[in-house]
Amino acid sequence: MELKQQGLVVLKIRINRQGKLLDVEEEQSTEYSLLTKAARKAVSKSTPYPEVPKSLEGKEFEFTLPFNFKL
Repeated sequence: MELKQQGLVVLKIRINRQGKLLDVEEEQSTEYSLLTKAARKAVSKSTPYPEVPKSLEGKEFEFTLPFNFKL
């Protein structure tokens, strides 16, 4: 906020069935690397994620997460 930076960061995350974070990729970033770092930090600090329901098939799952930083 102090730097008056804003923008949209979109991350694609991949988790396993147990909710362990396997990978994080940038789908979209802003001109401000600080915002991208903040989004990545939020993703990593949120681990582990909840286990995937047994009704869903697969060993790994991908999600796209938007982080919209607005002032």
